[in-house]
Amino acid sequence: MIEVGYVARGGVGLRAHLQLLDYLTASGLRLCGIGVSDSHGGSLLADPTPGSMDQYNFVTWIGGVDRAASGAQLIAAMRSCDLSFGNPFYTRGGMWISVATNSVGHQTLSLDTRGVSPSADLFLYEAEVDSTGVGHDPVYRMYSRAVARSGHPDVGGCRRGFARLEAWVGTRPLVFSNVVSLAPEPDKCSAPAQGR
Repeated sequence: MIEVGYVARGGVGLRAHLQLLDYLTASGLRLCGIGVSDSHGGSLLADPTPGSMDQYNFVTWIGGVDRAASGAQLIAAMRSCDLSFGNPFYTRGGMWISVATNSVGHQTLSLDTRGVSPSADLFLYEAEVDSTGVGHDPVYRMYSRAVARSGHPDVGGCRRGFARLEAWVGTRPLVFSNVVSLAPEPDKCSAPAQGR
Protein backbone atom coordinates (compact mmCIF):
# COMPACT_ATOMS: atom_id res chain seq x y z
CA MET A 1 0.00 0.00 0.00
CA ILE A 2 1.04 3.57 -0.55
CA GLU A 3 -0.43 6.60 1.22
CA VAL A 4 -1.50 8.94 -1.56
CA GLY A 5 -4.73 10.22 -0.02
CA TYR A 6 -3.52 13.58 1.24
CA VAL A 7 -4.92 16.95 0.25
CA ALA A 8 -1.46 18.40 0.88
CA ARG A 9 1.68 16.88 2.34
CA GLY A 10 5.42 17.11 1.79
CA GLY A 11 5.12 20.32 -0.19
CA VAL A 12 2.84 18.82 -2.86
CA GLY A 13 -0.88 18.48 -3.33
CA LEU A 14 -3.25 15.59 -3.94
CA ARG A 15 -2.79 15.62 -7.73
CA ALA A 16 0.98 14.99 -7.34
CA HIS A 17 0.30 12.11 -4.94
CA LEU A 18 -2.12 10.53 -7.42
CA GLN A 19 0.38 11.00 -10.25
CA LEU A 20 2.90 9.08 -8.13
CA LEU A 21 0.41 6.21 -7.81
CA ASP A 22 -0.15 6.24 -11.59
CA TYR A 23 3.61 6.43 -12.26
CA LEU A 24 4.35 3.41 -10.07
CA THR A 25 1.40 1.39 -11.41
CA ALA A 26 2.25 2.21 -15.04
CA SER A 27 5.84 1.14 -14.35
CA GLY A 28 4.64 -2.34 -13.39
CA LEU A 29 4.49 -2.09 -9.59
CA ARG A 30 1.28 -3.35 -8.02
CA LEU A 31 0.49 -0.90 -5.23
CA CYS A 32 -2.77 -0.03 -3.54
CA GLY A 33 -3.51 3.63 -2.95
CA ILE A 34 -4.91 4.51 0.46
CA GLY A 35 -5.91 7.68 2.28
CA VAL A 36 -5.35 8.53 5.92
CA SER A 37 -6.31 11.22 8.38
CA ASP A 38 -2.80 11.49 9.87
CA SER A 39 -4.14 14.08 12.32
CA HIS A 40 -2.63 12.14 15.25
CA GLY A 41 -5.58 12.62 17.56
CA GLY A 42 -6.86 15.83 16.03
CA SER A 43 -10.42 16.31 14.86
CA LEU A 44 -11.78 14.73 11.71
CA LEU A 45 -13.72 17.56 10.05
CA ALA A 46 -15.84 17.66 6.91
CA ASP A 47 -14.34 20.94 5.72
CA PRO A 48 -11.00 21.46 7.47
CA THR A 49 -9.02 24.65 7.12
CA PRO A 50 -6.20 24.10 4.63
CA GLY A 51 -2.84 24.14 6.37
CA SER A 52 -4.31 23.24 9.75
CA MET A 53 -3.55 20.10 11.74
CA ASP A 54 -7.07 18.94 10.85
CA GLN A 55 -6.65 19.20 7.07
CA TYR A 56 -6.07 15.47 6.71
CA ASN A 57 -9.61 14.14 6.61
CA PHE A 58 -9.39 11.05 4.38
CA VAL A 59 -10.16 7.48 5.38
CA THR A 60 -9.72 4.15 3.58
CA TRP A 61 -12.57 1.74 2.91
CA ILE A 62 -11.92 -1.97 2.48
CA GLY A 63 -14.21 -3.62 -0.06
CA GLY A 64 -16.07 -6.88 0.37
CA VAL A 65 -15.96 -6.94 4.17
CA ASP A 66 -18.16 -5.71 6.98
CA ARG A 67 -17.63 -4.68 10.61
CA ALA A 68 -17.67 -8.30 11.74
CA ALA A 69 -14.87 -9.35 9.37
CA SER A 70 -11.97 -11.25 10.86
CA GLY A 71 -8.41 -10.01 10.65
CA ALA A 72 -7.69 -12.63 8.00
CA GLN A 73 -10.61 -11.38 5.87
CA LEU A 74 -9.43 -7.79 6.18
CA ILE A 75 -5.89 -8.71 5.18
CA ALA A 76 -7.11 -10.76 2.21
CA ALA A 77 -9.20 -7.82 0.96
CA MET A 78 -6.26 -5.44 1.39
CA ARG A 79 -3.92 -7.83 -0.45
CA SER A 80 -6.32 -7.83 -3.40
CA CYS A 81 -6.17 -3.99 -3.43
CA ASP A 82 -9.91 -3.79 -2.91
CA LEU A 83 -9.43 -0.33 -1.37
CA SER A 84 -11.05 3.05 -1.87
CA PHE A 85 -10.30 6.29 -0.03
CA GLY A 86 -11.77 9.72 0.48
CA ASN A 87 -13.70 12.12 2.67
CA PRO A 88 -16.15 10.17 4.88
CA PHE A 89 -18.40 13.22 5.32
CA TYR A 90 -19.33 13.23 1.61
CA THR A 91 -19.06 9.53 0.87
CA ARG A 92 -20.52 6.46 2.55
CA GLY A 93 -18.65 3.22 2.06
CA GLY A 94 -16.27 4.24 -0.72
CA MET A 95 -16.53 4.21 -4.49
CA TRP A 96 -15.87 1.03 -6.46
CA ILE A 97 -15.21 -0.03 -10.01
CA SER A 98 -15.05 -3.49 -11.53
CA VAL A 99 -14.23 -4.77 -15.00
CA ALA A 100 -17.01 -6.33 -17.07
CA THR A 101 -17.23 -7.50 -20.69
CA ASN A 102 -19.72 -6.05 -23.16
CA SER A 103 -21.64 -7.91 -25.88
CA VAL A 104 -18.74 -7.71 -28.35
CA GLY A 105 -16.15 -8.96 -25.87
CA HIS A 106 -14.52 -5.65 -24.95
CA GLN A 107 -13.85 -4.47 -21.41
CA THR A 108 -16.11 -1.95 -19.73
CA LEU A 109 -16.31 -0.64 -16.19
CA SER A 110 -19.16 -1.15 -13.78
CA LEU A 111 -19.38 1.79 -11.38
CA ASP A 112 -20.64 1.58 -7.80
CA THR A 113 -21.16 5.21 -6.77
CA ARG A 114 -24.14 4.71 -4.47
CA GLY A 115 -22.32 6.18 -1.48
CA VAL A 116 -20.97 9.25 -3.27
CA SER A 117 -22.55 12.70 -2.87
CA PRO A 118 -25.00 13.27 -5.76
CA SER A 119 -23.37 16.64 -6.51
CA ALA A 120 -20.02 15.01 -7.36
CA ASP A 121 -18.55 14.85 -10.85
CA LEU A 122 -16.78 11.62 -11.84
CA PHE A 123 -13.51 11.43 -13.77
CA LEU A 124 -11.90 8.34 -15.29
CA TYR A 125 -8.15 7.68 -15.53
CA GLU A 126 -6.83 4.81 -17.62
CA ALA A 127 -3.20 4.09 -18.49
CA GLU A 128 -1.01 1.36 -19.92
CA VAL A 129 1.20 -0.85 -17.77
CA ASP A 130 4.80 -1.53 -18.79
CA SER A 131 6.55 -4.26 -16.84
CA THR A 132 10.04 -3.74 -18.30
CA GLY A 133 11.22 -2.55 -14.89
CA VAL A 134 12.11 0.89 -16.20
CA GLY A 135 10.15 3.67 -14.54
CA HIS A 136 8.34 6.07 -16.88
CA ASP A 137 5.50 8.52 -16.98
CA PRO A 138 2.16 6.86 -17.60
CA VAL A 139 0.86 6.53 -21.13
CA TYR A 140 -2.75 7.55 -20.52
CA ARG A 141 -5.51 6.26 -22.72
CA MET A 142 -7.91 8.49 -20.75
CA TYR A 143 -6.96 11.32 -18.43
CA SER A 144 -9.68 12.95 -16.34
CA ARG A 145 -12.49 11.95 -18.73
CA ALA A 146 -15.89 12.91 -17.32
CA VAL A 147 -18.20 9.90 -17.00
CA ALA A 148 -21.84 9.49 -16.04
CA ARG A 149 -22.81 7.58 -12.91
CA SER A 150 -25.10 5.34 -14.93
CA GLY A 151 -22.53 4.70 -17.63
CA HIS A 152 -20.38 1.69 -18.40
CA PRO A 153 -17.32 3.33 -19.95
CA ASP A 154 -15.35 1.32 -22.49
CA VAL A 155 -11.76 0.71 -21.41
CA GLY A 156 -8.83 -1.39 -22.51
CA GLY A 157 -6.34 -1.30 -25.31
CA CYS A 158 -3.63 -3.21 -27.09
CA ARG A 159 -1.45 -3.41 -23.96
CA ARG A 160 -2.49 -4.33 -20.45
CA GLY A 161 -3.46 -1.40 -18.30
CA PHE A 162 -5.28 -0.11 -15.25
CA ALA A 163 -8.15 2.22 -14.49
CA ARG A 164 -9.36 4.25 -11.54
CA LEU A 165 -12.14 6.75 -10.88
CA GLU A 166 -12.18 10.05 -8.99
CA ALA A 167 -15.13 12.05 -7.60
CA TRP A 168 -14.85 15.80 -7.07
CA VAL A 169 -17.17 18.70 -6.32
CA GLY A 170 -15.47 21.68 -7.93
CA THR A 171 -12.00 21.75 -6.38
CA ARG A 172 -13.00 19.61 -3.39
CA PRO A 173 -11.78 16.00 -3.62
CA LEU A 174 -14.38 13.53 -2.36
CA VAL A 175 -13.45 9.94 -3.10
CA PHE A 176 -11.07 7.79 -5.14
CA SER A 177 -11.92 4.29 -6.33
CA ASN A 178 -10.02 1.07 -6.18
CA VAL A 179 -7.56 0.53 -9.05
CA VAL A 180 -8.49 -2.28 -11.45
CA SER A 181 -6.27 -4.16 -13.87
CA LEU A 182 -7.19 -4.32 -17.55
CA ALA A 183 -6.22 -7.23 -19.76
CA PRO A 184 -4.63 -6.57 -23.17
CA GLU A 185 -7.03 -6.72 -26.10
CA PRO A 186 -5.00 -7.78 -29.18
CA ASP A 187 -7.80 -6.84 -31.58
CA LYS A 188 -7.26 -3.21 -30.51
CA CYS A 189 -3.65 -3.28 -31.74
CA SER A 190 -2.88 -1.51 -35.00
CA ALA A 191 -2.90 -3.97 -37.84
CA PRO A 192 0.30 -4.08 -39.91
CA ALA A 193 0.07 -2.50 -43.34
CA GLN A 194 -0.86 -4.94 -46.10
CA GLY A 195 1.56 -4.98 -49.05
CA ARG A 196 0.48 -5.56 -52.65
